[in-house]
Amino acid sequence: MPRHKWELGVESLVPKPGKLDIEYDGKNDALHISVGKPKEADDSIEPQDGVVTRTRKGELVGITILGLKGHHGTRGARQEDQGWEP
Repeated sequence: MPRHKWELGVESLVPKPGKLDIEYDGKNDALHISVGKPKEADDSIEPQDGVVTRTRKGELVGITILGLKGHHGTRGARQEDQGWEP
């Protein structure tokens, strides 16, 4: 039983891993995650700095993470110290 009303049907909003299209744009340091094949969105919001959710007719069609290298790892840790490269 869901604890909150908003939890009802959340499972239907979460796409199955096989239905995701993931592309990294190294030039712009952006990770684009699309539900299925990339589709044009009719709306977008930035719920958190550098994270943009894209919707079409009220349904999630994708998420973009801008400045991906800065989002990786712990806060304050330098990327060079973590040995990570996209």
